[in-house]
Amino acid sequence: MTSVNLKPVLYVEDDENDVFFMQKVWSALALPNPLEIVRDGKEAVDYFSDPAQPANLSLILLDLNLPRRPGLDVLKWIREQPRLCTLPILILTSSSHERDVHSAYRLGANAYLLKPPQAKDLNGLVQGISDFWLQRNQPPPDPREFETNPG
Repeated sequence: MTSVNLKPVLYVEDDENDVFFMQKVWSALALPNPLEIVRDGKEAVDYFSDPAQPANLSLILLDLNLPRRPGLDVLKWIREQPRLCTLPILILTSSSHERDVHSAYRLGANAYLLKPPQAKDLNGLVQGISDFWLQRNQPPPDPREFETNPG
């Protein structure tokens, strides 16, 4: 049985072309989850630091090479926040450096995906993300539900 999770996806990406093509593919695939965009690492942390901002995302697509605050630092910060620590985070980057891959998984990334070299190849990657992470994967419950009832 397929479960459908319609909560937003947060895309943390500073490259305008990458954002443009992601939005275009998202729309072309008619994905029902809203795609929210933040443009750098500081903006990502600010997004979650706002107490009015709920942590009700399906997942985060996080680039590593971000201005103002690197993606690995953002990943580490998110994993340290009790209300955010179980959110699925997929690294979506052009870096294939083994050190980056190791660091991302060590800091709690759920997956490490390389950006396709051609924009036309983005469709397949996004469709795969949708099929698994947005339709088949059972998302974690809100950790706040377990703060008063840890059993």
